[in-house]
Amino acid sequence: MRNGKVIRSLLTSPVGGATVWSMQATRLGVSSSDREKLESLGIDVDALNLAATVYRTAISGVTRIGSEVTRPLGISHSGFVLLMSLWLFGPMEPRQLARIQGVAVPSITSLVNTLERQGLATRERSRLDRRLVTVSATEAGIGVACEAQRQAGQLELQFASVLSAEERAALQAYLDRYLAAVETVPSQADNASGPGLPKEKVGS
Repeated sequence: MRNGKVIRSLLTSPVGGATVWSMQATRLGVSSSDREKLESLGIDVDALNLAATVYRTAISGVTRIGSEVTRPLGISHSGFVLLMSLWLFGPMEPRQLARIQGVAVPSITSLVNTLERQGLATRERSRLDRRLVTVSATEAGIGVACEAQRQAGQLELQFASVLSAEERAALQAYLDRYLAAVETVPSQADNASGPGLPKEKVGS
């Protein structure tokens, strides 16, 4: 589900210490001497700047939608995404919602507790298996989610207005390729043994 992938991408960008540093470096600019230091470590500064800009763009967009749209409506950004997921895909189990948002089930349980207290979501136990719970959005929850999406869409249109239709299409294509690489490039742990060397077996 492409919508689910977009939602996960917005919510699950990991920001560790190195990424925070690279974001600040991009914001302030990297001097020629700094570039030399980084390159001496084998770092491609242009690739670092690209990654930092993508992180900053996503985080800044989510932050602005949170402060200008969802918070004034009385919900968190995570609550907004959960309600939109329920509206788009229908009632779901907490584990399915957790998979969409890229978080643990207890985090979804806590979020649903909050939305339920606000009258925006409900839970129903299965009659066949009492362990199974289905979460649904109420009419009020759908109303809040749709209004938040409408306002967020207006804000996102303002962001995109600095680009022509052709530039938007090109940027989307580049970002799709970049995202595919982020999601599929082997991890450093996978390459730790080096080419031609067997990986150490767990427990050996």
